[in-house]
Amino acid sequence: MTTSADDVVALIWLAQAVCVRENFPPIVPLFERIKDLRAASKILSDLLSVTTMRSALCDQNSAIEVMLGYADANKDGGCRASVWEINEVQRAIIRTCAEHTVDVKFLH
Repeated sequence: MTTSADDVVALIWLAQAVCVRENFPPIVPLFERIKDLRAASKILSDLLSVTTMRSALCDQNSAIEVMLGYADANKDGGCRASVWEINEVQRAIIRTCAEHTVDVKFLH
């Protein structure tokens, strides 16, 4: 689960430390709890603003994958709230990625 930019940064540093090749598997942030969904756009903006983070998160076509989960959001706020929050966060993430000229792919 991604609760802050630090979660992603730590994973990128770890992947870089243990991988001998330059290209390591893609890192896909997961936002699932309601408060994390609400922070997702800001977290991605922070990460995409840093060149090394952006290159680690985006594929060669300048696209990022983001996973949005329903289980914990459903536990936090119920079925309707989770669907609403995920819909809202998708729109916010699309705007954020457009500002950073990055395409986004969602995994559900």
